[in-house]
Amino acid sequence: EELRLKNLVLTDVYIAIIETDGQLSIIPVSSAQPATKEDLKNPTKKDPIDFAVVIDGEIKENNLKLIGKNTDFIHSIMKAKNIRSLKDIFVMYADTNGLTYLQTKENRK
Repeated sequence: EELRLKNLVLTDVYIAIIETDGQLSIIPVSSAQPATKEDLKNPTKKDPIDFAVVIDGEIKENNLKLIGKNTDFIHSIMKAKNIRSLKDIFVMYADTNGLTYLQTKENRK
């Protein structure tokens, strides 16, 4: 009940102490602690979001725009991976940080 009242779940707890008066004191893990003024001066990066940018050899232009990339990005990845044609790509994901996952149709079999 104490965790719920403090808007915490068990995985948010670093240390829990039962005080001599019976109160439960909780020290949360750093990611569950409230933000301080100092934290707000140095905002952390958002978690990247993955988007399918190629599906079955077809470039998904809208998804490329969502990650701030264009078709040159796709072609540079293809060149680096020695892939000659979009038709050889089964699926390619890219995240908002520019990291990619690619599976060719050949590797799918």
